[in-house]
Amino acid sequence: MKHCTLFSMSDSPMFEAVLAAEILVHIMIIENKLDYLFSLSELSETIYPNTKGWSKIRKNIRFCLWGVTNAYALKSMLRLFSCSELAEVLKQCPQFLEKPLKPYLCVNWSAKERTWHINQHFIYLVEQFGFNAAKFFSESGFSIFDFYDKNGASYSLSLCSGEIREGSLGLQLTDEKGQKIYSISFNVSDQGRSIYIGSLQGPSSGVTDRNQIIKDLTRTTHGLRTKALMVEMIMTLARILGVENLYAISNRGHMYQALRYIGSKRKSVSFDYDELWTEYEAEKMSKYLYRLPTTPNRKGVETLNRNKRRLYTKRYEWLAEVETAMSGRIEQLKLMPKHFVV
Repeated sequence: MKHCTLFSMSDSPMFEAVLAAEILVHIMIIENKLDYLFSLSELSETIYPNTKGWSKIRKNIRFCLWGVTNAYALKSMLRLFSCSELAEVLKQCPQFLEKPLKPYLCVNWSAKERTWHINQHFIYLVEQFGFNAAKFFSESGFSIFDFYDKNGASYSLSLCSGEIREGSLGLQLTDEKGQKIYSISFNVSDQGRSIYIGSLQGPSSGVTDRNQIIKDLTRTTHGLRTKALMVEMIMTLARILGVENLYAISNRGHMYQALRYIGSKRKSVSFDYDELWTEYEAEKMSKYLYRLPTTPNRKGVETLNRNKRRLYTKRYEWLAEVETAMSGRIEQLKLMPKHFVV
């Protein structure tokens, strides 16, 4: 009976070379991991520059843990913002790096889905606006429409950074004092074909004379409620950008419904999204999302009684003027040199 004779590779020079190469690869992997871990601490310093004491330590540890458990998402953000067109955006908003590390926009989006949507959003902005995309993320944002109310007070509608957890761009209505009256935050996805609305917020309790401001705005917009005005504005923006699908989170889909917010911010959302979207004949896609029309159905003026006929005619004319002005302003930004100008 023949016995197999085992050949000892340990005696082979080739084996020693292969073993040395494998050891070197493992050392490089370990070094890369150590470099990555050290870089997390440095990134934390950048994201939370004004934090001190125990709060700084806590945030640093938390960010490092997120960076380890969601390395794919964080590395994807680092690659995204490494492009020259987004350097100024990251400089102004370093906290954007942690966007996919926590619940974002829709409660049931996984870390990979969040990362994908955020990547889609900023790639779209770069393709459309180049370096000028950074203008949206300045402190004041980029004004796309200015108007006056019946009393002569001025208001501005701007594209801005929006709420960090509920979108990566926002439409913000401010008064002449710089007070935020209303805002809507969203994300552009699917190579510019879809917009996802993550929040709609009204004036905070700190806004001076907020009830009177809302009344004045309603009169100025010919009876259009201010929250409805913001819905009209995001629809208008969608049409200008050529967006095909306009999605919006439901009450259950808001990111503050995530498990991590039980007992904290979950009850901070008192706005009834379901009711508002239903008013605009939105289609319920799931328990988390609605689909809104980009062009709302208008009441036929001839079907209205005489008292309302003039009001609705003026409202529709005003909205048409707003769309023309917004479109011109956005196209102007696209045609400007694609470098950042303060």
